[in-house]
Amino acid sequence: GPPQSSVAIVNTILPVLGGFFVDTFGTGAGSVLATTLVAAGNILVAISTNMRSFPVMVIGRVLYGLGSGSITVVQGAILSHWFRGRGLAITLGLEVAVSRLASFLSMATVMPIAIHTGFYGWAFWFTAFLCVLSCVVNAGYVLLLRYLRVELGLERRVLARKKAFHPSAILRFPMVYWWIVGVTFTLGSAWTTFLHLNTEMVKIRFGRKEDIAAFTASISQVLPIFIAPFQGYLHDRYGRRAVTAMWAALMFVLSMWLFLHYVDMNPLVGMIIFSVSLTFGPVAMFSSVSLVLSKAFVGTGLGIYKAALHIGTSLLDILVGVLQD
Repeated sequence: GPPQSSVAIVNTILPVLGGFFVDTFGTGAGSVLATTLVAAGNILVAISTNMRSFPVMVIGRVLYGLGSGSITVVQGAILSHWFRGRGLAITLGLEVAVSRLASFLSMATVMPIAIHTGFYGWAFWFTAFLCVLSCVVNAGYVLLLRYLRVELGLERRVLARKKAFHPSAILRFPMVYWWIVGVTFTLGSAWTTFLHLNTEMVKIRFGRKEDIAAFTASISQVLPIFIAPFQGYLHDRYGRRAVTAMWAALMFVLSMWLFLHYVDMNPLVGMIIFSVSLTFGPVAMFSSVSLVLSKAFVGTGLGIYKAALHIGTSLLDILVGVLQD
C-alpha cells in the first residue's frame, strides 16, 4: 500500500507541471530529466534491498515516481508531434505493446531470478540496469534531434509560439476531453491498483505457489502485446474509441466478478479477461487525448490525464493496503 502509493502521490501534480514544461520548452530536456530520475530511483530501491532499509526504498520510489509521471507525458507528446493523424493510434498501440511486454517479462522473471540467485535484490538490480540503459537510449534520441537541424529549427519556432500558453486555456478544453479524464480516474486507477496486487491475490485466494502466482499474474500483460498495435490500426481506420472504452469497462467488471465468486476456477480465465480490458481501454483513451486537443496543448492534456490516473491510484492503493492489513 504505502510504497506503491508513494509513487502515485508524487504524481498527482507532477504530470500537469510536466505537461506545462513540455508545451513550453519541448521534450528533449524533459526526457533526459525524467529518465535520470527513474534510473536514480530504481538504483536506490536496489540499494535498499542490500541495506534492508525501508526509508531508502521509499525515497527511491518517490524519485521513480517523479520521473515516471513525467516520462509518460513526454512519450505521448513525442509521438503526438511525430505521428499526427491516422498513424497516431497504431503508434501508441505499439508503445503499449512494448510496455506490456516489458511488464510481462519483469513479472514472469522476478521470482525465478530471486530463487536461482538466492537473493531477491538481484531482480531490482537488473531493473536498475535497464533504467540506466534507457538513459543511454534517450541521450541518443536527444543527440539525433540536434543532428536533424531542420526539424529542430521548426520545433524551436513552434515553441516560441507556445510560450504564449497560459494555464487558463485549460478551462477551454472540450467536454469530451474531461469525459476521458473521468474514465481514467475511475477505470484506469482500478486497472493499475489490480496490477499491483494480482500476484498476491492469485497466491492467497487460489492457493498457488509464489512462482506460479507470479507467472499467472503476468498473463494480464500478454494480450496487449499482440492486440494493442492491431487495435491502434483499427482506431486509425474506423475510430470507435468510446465504444471500445465501454467494452473495456464491462470486461473489467466481468473479470473481478469471476475472481470474487469462483474460487475453484482457474485464475487464468479471469486474468485473460482482465488482460482484454487492459488492452482495449488505454489505447482507446490515450490516443483520444491527442485528437480532441490542439497540438499546442497536448503536453498539458496528457499531464492532466496522467494526474487523474495517479490521484485515483493513490487513493485505491492506500484503501487496498488498509483492507489487506
